[in-house]
Amino acid sequence: MRTESALQAYRLPRLLCNLLTGVILFSTSHTAFAQLAAYRSVFAGTGVSGYYAGDNNDAATAQFSQPKAAAFDASGNLLITDIGNNVIRKISPDRKVSVIAGIPRTVGSMTPWPSGVATNVAIPTAGAHITVAGNGAIYFMSNGFMVGTIFNGNISYFTPEHMNAGAGYSLSRHNCMKARGNFLYMGHQGTISVIDLTTRKQVRTISVTPGIETMSLALDANGNIFCLNAYGQLSRIDGTTFAQTTIKAQNSDSELWTTTGADMAIDGQGNLYLATDFSYIITYTAGTYVKGKIQGDGKYAGVAIDANGTVYMPDRSLNKITRVQYLDENTRLSGLGISAGTLFPSFSIYSTNYTVSVPNNVDKINITPTIEASTTTAQVRVNGGAYTALASGATSADMNLNVGSNTINILLQPQHPTNTRTMTITVTRLGVPPSTPDNFVVTPATNSVRLSWDAAPGATRYNVYRSTSPTGFFSLLTGTPITTLTYSNTIAVGTPFYYYVVALESTGAESPRTAVTEGRANTPPVVTGLATSGNAWEGATLSADYTYTDVDGGTNSSTYLWYRYPQATGTTGRIIIPGATARTYTLAAADVGKYVSVRIVPNDGITTSTAIESARVLVSAGTLPVKLVSFQSKVVNKAVQLDWKTATEINSHYFAIERSNDTRSWETIGRVNAAGDSYTPLSYSFTDRTPLNGHSFYRLKTVDRDATFETSATLQVDLSASVSAISVYPIPAINTITVKGGDRTREQAFSITDAEGKIVRRGLLTQSVQDIDIQELKKGIYFLKIEQQNAVRFIKQ
Repeated sequence: MRTESALQAYRLPRLLCNLLTGVILFSTSHTAFAQLAAYRSVFAGTGVSGYYAGDNNDAATAQFSQPKAAAFDASGNLLITDIGNNVIRKISPDRKVSVIAGIPRTVGSMTPWPSGVATNVAIPTAGAHITVAGNGAIYFMSNGFMVGTIFNGNISYFTPEHMNAGAGYSLSRHNCMKARGNFLYMGHQGTISVIDLTTRKQVRTISVTPGIETMSLALDANGNIFCLNAYGQLSRIDGTTFAQTTIKAQNSDSELWTTTGADMAIDGQGNLYLATDFSYIITYTAGTYVKGKIQGDGKYAGVAIDANGTVYMPDRSLNKITRVQYLDENTRLSGLGISAGTLFPSFSIYSTNYTVSVPNNVDKINITPTIEASTTTAQVRVNGGAYTALASGATSADMNLNVGSNTINILLQPQHPTNTRTMTITVTRLGVPPSTPDNFVVTPATNSVRLSWDAAPGATRYNVYRSTSPTGFFSLLTGTPITTLTYSNTIAVGTPFYYYVVALESTGAESPRTAVTEGRANTPPVVTGLATSGNAWEGATLSADYTYTDVDGGTNSSTYLWYRYPQATGTTGRIIIPGATARTYTLAAADVGKYVSVRIVPNDGITTSTAIESARVLVSAGTLPVKLVSFQSKVVNKAVQLDWKTATEINSHYFAIERSNDTRSWETIGRVNAAGDSYTPLSYSFTDRTPLNGHSFYRLKTVDRDATFETSATLQVDLSASVSAISVYPIPAINTITVKGGDRTREQAFSITDAEGKIVRRGLLTQSVQDIDIQELKKGIYFLKIEQQNAVRFIKQ
């Protein structure tokens, strides 16, 4: 148990709880020292009734037997009537116990009443009340009539004389007494007698409750008298006018009833403490006289209060002296300084935990705490080392910091022995900053941007920052640092944002930031003007025509679906045409009489836009106006003869013959009328008598009566070669080319080269007209050459 120092404050409303035993001592309406708490402990005695053995025992090991009354002398000694041991004992401020009157375990005679050296005389009784006069004389009750006196180490007895009865007429039996200055106040049946201790005679009678015993008394610093009668009436009597005020009415509180014994004490602020032989002390707040309690264990018939406001309660049933201290438990700082970094959160008298971050080059730190209460002490340590005392407002010695986390503890010790408070400052000394991340890239994505960067040497985590301006305020996006090398940020389309990344090592040291980079969410592509083009009959090919717009310049990765409907409105019965997922679709027999449309989902390789669908077209059973079976050319006497055949013709008008030297620019060189309507094969011919020198190209344009037309495949003719010169058709070709003009009498070697002159095929011609498979060739321009003849150009589609 630490030694208590004097308390430094005056009382304010108490919030009293026993922090040692967990027992509530006072109601919140009681009074106490500012920011103080009640602390109940055993001041003296072991709790076991026993024989007293010698003087100057430690209070903690001394034994008592039915201690009852208590009072303090001017030197701060606590006086106890140890009734069971038949002695009066003193407990000094240093908690040493000694006998001041009586012989332990020996009952003295009352005939005559003993006198002499107090410690050599057996006293008849230790008394139910004890009090100290202004001159230091100790007075204690004996049998209710006699008053024992201890002065200058000697003991004697006297009977107070009644002031109205002449010499030698004593007062009736008294129940309680308290001394103040040179007067002794004694409680009788309904009255209080004031005794002049010089003459030992009554000088005043104060009437309280006539006919009812006055059981306990107390006087405050102003001489006002407080008394309690046997039926619980608590009264205050003005020390000057002797006017009486009832604090608690008679029979209004059964806890105040007492017939076996009671005691009362008043502290320096006028608060009342009543012991009525229960397991608690009843309290009344000065002025308001609100009732409260100090809870205890046994039976309390006596109570005393020292100059510091500490309450002492002899426990006659458990044979010990209980003490209730109002100790300062203030463990707050009024200020806290630190030599480097900034406290987080900022200092508050209520905060106990702070964090501080300092750069790597700070390897020492010190603190300056200012303590709010003068009775509280502080000790400081770092990283679990030994505590060092530190005065309020003083600066600690430098404390070495490790890289990473360091813990500084401030231990605050108030007067209250169990209410210490430890404050913690976690100081992070950062490591060496890592390198700036390289290759920081911001890529547009759907409704977001994707950030990526290379791992930075020395980094374990990364922070991503964003702003609406390249020079504006950048906010932290990631919340807590991330360990990945990518980060996606959802943003609105069309709004630019600006980003940078910093790398962090394990303690939080940051790298320089990357360059600020603009990022925008990908703008979805837009498709307009979607419609189908081509003839809407069986065997014809429809194409999805539209305008594709992408402000970001992405690749057109749109997808297609062709639909078939049973009606023009397209309200029900839609069927997805199997396999029709290209931009073009060749109409089949299943489409005849149905309505066909195409659906496109715009996509730029990043973002998919809302799908749109074309208008529906009705598919008819009619075939093409003209079904061309063959189209051939041959050189006859330096003229070019063109021959073609049709299988059927519907509504046909004429054939226009077109010629070109480069397949890009075409001229019409002739016209042959068509049959109109024919369902039998027909043959046609046209001769170009003024052909172009060298290579030339021919095609047919079949025009029907409503001016629609269709163009044939292209034929190539070379007039620069001999009669045996070859030609290749069709142009363009898909899977097969036909070579015409070979020497039928012998095999001729041929080769095919691509546009870069690389030979991609070799073979032999064995017929004058021979097909060559070109399926494996890629799309492009090729040249076929037979032996020494000029190469012939063709196109693979």
